[in-house]
Amino acid sequence: MMALAERRSHALDATGAAAGFARARRNRTGRHACYPPASTGRMSSNDHTQPRFHRGVTFFLALLLSMSVCILGAGTSLQGALVFDHPAATAREHFERTIAYEQAVANEPEWLRRPLLLFLGRVRPALPEAIDVYEEVVELQVRALRGETTAVASDKEEHAPDSPAQDGAPADAKPKPTSVFGCTPTVVEPEPKDTRAELCELLARRAILQGEAGRFDDLLLSIARIEGLGERELARTIRAAYSPPDARVTPTALAIDMSLLQPGWARDRFELRCAERSGDTERVTVLTEAANAREDALRRSGRTVAWALLTAIALGLGALLVWLLRDRPALPCSTASIPPEWNFEDGLAVLLRALALGAIGYLGVRIASQGFAEDWLFVGTWLATPLPLLYLYHKGLIAPRALSRVRVLGIDAFPGGVGRWALVVFGLFTADQLGQSLILELCGHIGLGQPWVESAQELLLRISPLAFAATCAVAVLWSPFVDELARRGLLFLTLRARMPLMSAALWSSALVAAFQNLSLPAFLMTIWSGFLCALAFERTKSILPAVIAQTLGYAGFLGAFAAFYR
Repeated sequence: MMALAERRSHALDATGAAAGFARARRNRTGRHACYPPASTGRMSSNDHTQPRFHRGVTFFLALLLSMSVCILGAGTSLQGALVFDHPAATAREHFERTIAYEQAVANEPEWLRRPLLLFLGRVRPALPEAIDVYEEVVELQVRALRGETTAVASDKEEHAPDSPAQDGAPADAKPKPTSVFGCTPTVVEPEPKDTRAELCELLARRAILQGEAGRFDDLLLSIARIEGLGERELARTIRAAYSPPDARVTPTALAIDMSLLQPGWARDRFELRCAERSGDTERVTVLTEAANAREDALRRSGRTVAWALLTAIALGLGALLVWLLRDRPALPCSTASIPPEWNFEDGLAVLLRALALGAIGYLGVRIASQGFAEDWLFVGTWLATPLPLLYLYHKGLIAPRALSRVRVLGIDAFPGGVGRWALVVFGLFTADQLGQSLILELCGHIGLGQPWVESAQELLLRISPLAFAATCAVAVLWSPFVDELARRGLLFLTLRARMPLMSAALWSSALVAAFQNLSLPAFLMTIWSGFLCALAFERTKSILPAVIAQTLGYAGFLGAFAAFYR
């Protein structure tokens, strides 16, 4: 009898422990946990409608994607202008239009000028940065034209472009590639993407910018390089235009065909200096009036974009202040289930397979579309690449559980009125923009501004007006929804199945930033934006506030880009 009572006591203890575990799981997830039927004799998916994705395939895809990110981060983040098809033209169009805008708004109030510059990612004056970038592009392409090779350098070892060969090594030996985050990239062999004439023209523009910045010692060195390339007439004219005021300059020394230089801010300033030094007052008047008209147009465009941006931020600040003063009341909520209806393993498998299929489809479209216009190919791939994600999201997570996509994403019901939801959107947009501006400012103060290759948009600078309009439409109407579906509707929800709110929000935003091969300021800004969007999704049970906030950001950036660079 004693033995029987002892066995019954142990059985009751085990039953109570199981019940306690079920209660704890139910309290943590907000609903009853689903367990596989005892009769199956094997592990199965939590929903019983389909077997769990094969773990070996999931692990292989995770390893493959991690290696891809590692290789890309080691190889492309340090290549600079190599990422562009036309480095000289891209640098010229990007910086000289930025210089023209900064000069146009130089006398504007700081509160009106600074927000727009930060919105465009500017923390350093464009004129000195352009001088450095022009030198970078010229040196890179000169090495390519000479047939030299270089390797991606690490933080501890820098390979000078013209350094002599090491003792005992052949003169044409290739430097050994270094490692970045433990990964060994392949040797980068720069290809000449610009002709010798284009590089000489860019070097002349650099000399003109040095003259405008008052760096006359550097200007003389650039003039000597131009003479060494055989452009003696151009070098003589630049020297005469920027010589000291008391120096005697003959009119013939300032006579040159301006068609040797591409249109832009540098050529306009150079032509004005030549007219001033030659004493041609009529020409000076014409050039000055044309420059003033261009500055007035840029100033008007800048004011329009700046006021639109400041209005949206003011509405958001008002919404945030009201929310704080009212002791942070509950936000309006929709219908999304957080944590999600699927488990972590199934969500991760869908995400990895969608990434792999999207990458394969992107490469396939690029290979199959050789010969098509680059601008329309860009729009097409932007539209088509997310399709595998949408398909697998529906087939792997939504359909097996008889769920509704609009209900899972919280875009089918908006109780509380449009006004409350609009305040949430503007508050999210304001917090996002202010946080990104603060990060950019702090990084700029310690010398870690955004690299110019991240802010320069080569394709948007060169595509046709019709293709630019199509790109804007896709970016504003399609990309925010797809981005939020992948990042919050799938990645964040999948992590949320295993993690608390803060951990899932930080991890999801950090993983998105890690896969984009960004500089430190852009990496931190991406994490900040993703973290805020995840919090908004959790609190409102809807993906729509983050989608609209991203739409506002895209629309503002493209509007400013069209006003200043198109």
